[in-house]
Order: sequence, then structure tokens, then C-alpha cells
Amino acid sequence: MRRTFVQWQRVSMIVVAAFIFIAAPSPAGELLDINRASEAELQQLPGIGPARARAIVEHREQHGPFKTIDSLADVHGIGPAVLRSISDRITTSGEEVQSTPPAATSQSPSTQSDDDGFDLDLTKDGEPENEVFERASTPDGSDTGSSDLININTAEPSVLTLLPGVGPARAEAIISHRSAEGPFISIERITDVSGIGPATYRNIHDKITVRIDINEATVTDLVAVGVDKVSAGRIIDWIEEHGPVKATVQLSEDIGLDESLVATLEPILRFDD
Repeated sequence: MRRTFVQWQRVSMIVVAAFIFIAAPSPAGELLDINRASEAELQQLPGIGPARARAIVEHREQHGPFKTIDSLADVHGIGPAVLRSISDRITTSGEEVQSTPPAATSQSPSTQSDDDGFDLDLTKDGEPENEVFERASTPDGSDTGSSDLININTAEPSVLTLLPGVGPARAEAIISHRSAEGPFISIERITDVSGIGPATYRNIHDKITVRIDINEATVTDLVAVGVDKVSAGRIIDWIEEHGPVKATVQLSEDIGLDESLVATLEPILRFDD
């Protein structure tokens, strides 16, 4: 009987020790490297199912390794709630944890998330670091078109890379998207570009614009937003002869542009004089 009791004690101690080992947080050296983990390994993280694991792998294959844990938010479906739940279990290429989990906050009317927790927060997180930029965006995701902002409809890749978080690859992706889909009608639409996720958008939304001043635009500017060269020349010639355009209706009634083209241009034009 005593031998049985002793054996039971030993088994109990082994079970308890195993439970403590499993429940204890993993040391930093055992964090999951999101730049090397397979889809199967990623699925071991809380909230990461097959679809999200596949999205993570595809994102790093297309855009290169994640430089920080925060950049995982650029992956569609990885919102702040998911990032908070896994940030203490992941690392990037063996580096120490580079992110502090975002503090949980109550959702305000200006913050929305889709079913996957994809962050659609359009609020401003802080003042721009670079004083050359002035905040000119409005609550509805449009903008005032300040000349100090970078116009994502007309800017060259070298200019786009001045934006925080936008390197050569993302700049080319912006150019390719607007060439294929036409001009951006609001700054929020830049998130339609592959690789421009909510984290990047929050960093640049107060530094970009989609609007051009038609009275100061060049032929190149007008062509960049969908105007053919002949029509662009007519606009500039008319302005030189008659003075500044003051309303959209003048483009069709006075200059003779096609009404469908005018309708396309209306959301992105300014008439400063």
C-alpha cells in the first residue's frame, strides 16, 4: 500500500510539473519568428486560422520580411485586437520584441473594424513629425488639397518615398494601382493598394492629398488624373485666355469637356485663384 501511495505521489508531481512547464510563458528565445514560420506554425497563435496564416505568408513573400511586430498590422485581417493577443508570442528574425501591445480603448464613432478586426481607424494619432507637412484631411476621409501635401495622384515614385513607411516597392505599387484603376478619389482609397495597410495609412493620411488646383495644373498633372492630352491643352489654353476656372460646370459649358470626364474629375479638383 505504501509503495502504491509513493508511486501515486510521484505521478502527481510529474503531472503538476508538466502543467507548469506548459502554462509558463515561453522565454524570448522561443518566440515564433513571423518571418520564418510556416502556415502550420502560425496557426498555433491565438486568433490565427488558416486564412490569416496564409495571408501573413503571402504578404511577406510579396513585400519582404516584417521589420517590426507592428508591421504585421499591414496584413489584411490582422487588426489591433489580434495583434495584442499575439504580440508577446512573436518576434522578427530572432530579434527582441519590438512592439508594445496597443492599449485597449473603447471604440469611438470614428473607429471601425471589419469582421476580421481590420483596423479602419481614420483618426489622427499625433502631430506630423515633419513640419513641412500640414494636416489637411477632414473627418470623412477627403482633404482640403493643401499645396504642402504630397498628391498621390500626380507624385512620382521618388516623391512618394518621402512618406513614412513608403519605400520604393510601395511607391511603385501606388503608381501601378492608379495607372490601372484611375486616380484616387479620396485619400482613404490608398488602402486599396497592395501593401498599404491601416498602420501605414495612419502614418501618412495627414501628409497626402488627391486634389489638384486646375488653375495651376500642368498638362502632366491633368493627364495623371485621367484627362487626355488634347482636353488638357484646351483647359490650359482657356485659362490663359479667359482667366481662372471658378466652378466645375465651366469645364463642360465653357471649355466643352465631355460631361462624363467632368463627373470623374469633380471629386479631385480645386478652383483656387
